[in-house]
Amino acid sequence: NMTLRWYKNGVQTNQVAASYSPATASVLNAYIGQGYVSNYSGTIDDVRVYNRALLEPEIANIHSQGLGGQTCTSLGFLSGTLSCSGLCTYDITQCVAAPDPDCSDGDDNDGDGQTDYPNDVGCISAGDDNEANQCVDTIDNDGDGLVDNADPGCHLDGNPLNSGSYSTDGNQESNQIFIEI
Repeated sequence: NMTLRWYKNGVQTNQVAASYSPATASVLNAYIGQGYVSNYSGTIDDVRVYNRALLEPEIANIHSQGLGGQTCTSLGFLSGTLSCSGLCTYDITQCVAAPDPDCSDGDDNDGDGQTDYPNDVGCISAGDDNEANQCVDTIDNDGDGLVDNADPGCHLDGNPLNSGSYSTDGNQESNQIFIEI
């Protein structure tokens, strides 16, 4: 006996008890989206096959990687489920915005002379509750353990060892990895 679980955007949506014989090697083709009763009508992306059942945290991590590690929270929202739309542009429709987020309140909250998204470079979206530029806010915004001048994303050439390339004008702290060859 086993349990089949369905996940959408990294979140379990259904499960059923099932009793199938273990899969065995075969010369027959395997088809994704083609069933015994009917075929799937729609789009399937990011198909992966594993030789074992994945744990729920592993599934959530895979989904997060597909979004570049971003979440609703990392984009400045209070909570929610970030997903892909179209060619994997961020679908923030399920993200919950902070009440009167800084990036859409009509105020220059960080005193840089720029107000709200998209005019303030510190704003990632209108739901972002922090106008501060990621490259000068003393926060590890992308979770890579590097902050501001030490983060490759805050350097025009991606090289944190090149102090001349440090840029405080953008909001691009990211998980880039600089490798000197």
